[in-house]
Amino acid sequence: MTNSDERLEVFILPTCSIRESRDSIDFYTERFESGHYRTQRFSHTPYYAEKFEFLRDKRVVIFAGGPGDCADALRKLGARIVYSDLTAPIAKYAHETKDLDAVVADVMMLPFNLRKADYLLSYQPSVTSCPSQTLLMILQGLTTRRGLVIVDPIFGNIDAWEGPLHALYRCRFYKEKFTDQLFSKYYYRIENSYYTPKLALLDLELIRFVNSLGERRLKFFRLHKVFNKMGIDSEEGLKSVKRLDRMMVPLNFVKDHEWIEIENF
Repeated sequence: MTNSDERLEVFILPTCSIRESRDSIDFYTERFESGHYRTQRFSHTPYYAEKFEFLRDKRVVIFAGGPGDCADALRKLGARIVYSDLTAPIAKYAHETKDLDAVVADVMMLPFNLRKADYLLSYQPSVTSCPSQTLLMILQGLTTRRGLVIVDPIFGNIDAWEGPLHALYRCRFYKEKFTDQLFSKYYYRIENSYYTPKLALLDLELIRFVNSLGERRLKFFRLHKVFNKMGIDSEEGLKSVKRLDRMMVPLNFVKDHEWIEIENF
């Protein structure tokens, strides 16, 4: 146990996540209204039937689903799809053109009970331009019953999280290269263990709570007070802090990140 005047500096929630989310919504809305993002290079082919057969009859929540081609293709393969996108115009377009029940959703607070979903899936997430959103998306996927599927991440990859996911959450990590309409791509499949959802749920709760304090412009927090307020055991809370600290390491390339200093007990 450290002295009361010592501080534990933890990159718990990049506050740029909020900024990223707002900027992403504005950017993609403007681009969509200019005629972009009307289609995705995701076709219903025998190849997909083979590669994504494991999603047949599974309940799949799609985050940042774009114009809905991916969701529609997976639905034709037999998956039970719950579609969402960050932006209202794109979600409306997917609903009108693909007959999808569309929900506008932010990655911080997805309006679904992911514990009843088998997988969370995202097609072409922008890893380096929205790094903290990518991390939150990964954590959300860890709260599902089976795991997370990421298809063709753009401007970056998910490889840097392989070690932490295995060590901290006991996940199995798969990566495979494939070709879609002459383009070489990768898809990632992160399979949860029995222990994964419980750990990830606690970590997301801690992120949300600390972020709410940050929004109130509070700079320093006593960890034991945070844990008491959340109603969690101090030992489990500290383990959560350490997990999140390691999960932030792949975000070191983010230049404008902001550190939150948390006063330890």
